[in-house]
Amino acid sequence: MERGYGAVPCDAPRRWTLAAAHRERLLGIARTRVAVAADAEDVVSEAMLLCVLYVGLDEARIASLLTTLTLRLCVNQHRLRARELRAGTAVLTREIADVGPEDAVCDRAEAEWVASLAQTLPHRQREALRLKASGLDVTDAALTMDLSYKAVESALSRGRSSLRGRMAAES
Repeated sequence: MERGYGAVPCDAPRRWTLAAAHRERLLGIARTRVAVAADAEDVVSEAMLLCVLYVGLDEARIASLLTTLTLRLCVNQHRLRARELRAGTAVLTREIADVGPEDAVCDRAEAEWVASLAQTLPHRQREALRLKASGLDVTDAALTMDLSYKAVESALSRGRSSLRGRMAAES
């Protein structure tokens, strides 16, 4: 039997009806696994779409397929948010939900790991990163470190690059 995703099947309205019956249950699953309510809605919508387009759909197993798709998309969403946070590109205006104890422990452990890697950086890079992380802008960090704006900018850039490389090498 052919598998994968294809064009819209001729029985798409029937498939949408079957998938829609599971929407509230899927939203409950997604809301417990993603930080932003809008992301939970997006995850469920995408899971339902993928299910409807799935060529090898066994309608008797639609509930388990939707659950699996929702869980995997939640993981993808979590990875995306983690990458955004590490890159410093997370949107600051997004709603932030309470973090569960598992995530808090993992976040703390990751922060300690990154801090230990930062300790291996040259003093100027380490200090520039520390000041930036404490909320100072580059101008204030330059004044604090008694360096030029460009020197601090350069130290931040080199420090971030070195830290990313060390993180990649150790993960």
